[in-house]
Amino acid sequence: AGWNFGETTEDFAVSYQVAPASKAFPPGTYRNISGNLALSYGLIAASRQADLPLYLGSYPITPASDILHELSRHKNFGVRTFQAEDEIAGIGAAL
Repeated sequence: AGWNFGETTEDFAVSYQVAPASKAFPPGTYRNISGNLALSYGLIAASRQADLPLYLGSYPITPASDILHELSRHKNFGVRTFQAEDEIAGIGAAL
């Protein structure tokens, strides 16, 4: 109903067409990455370059749970994670 309203009232005179990605980018291997995954990889890279251990003490809550999940997969880089049982324990773990 909302789409039909917008079409019939002609309040929105502008339309856009998005070209397929195959025209915008040359053929190759690409990665689909979310912000949380990029943040996780950036934290790991910064930890390695600074030669400091990486620790995340956190309570899983959407949308930040993906950061905890991803970091917990990278113990081979010295990453340590702790999943707290509630918000107060998460704060205590971070401190």
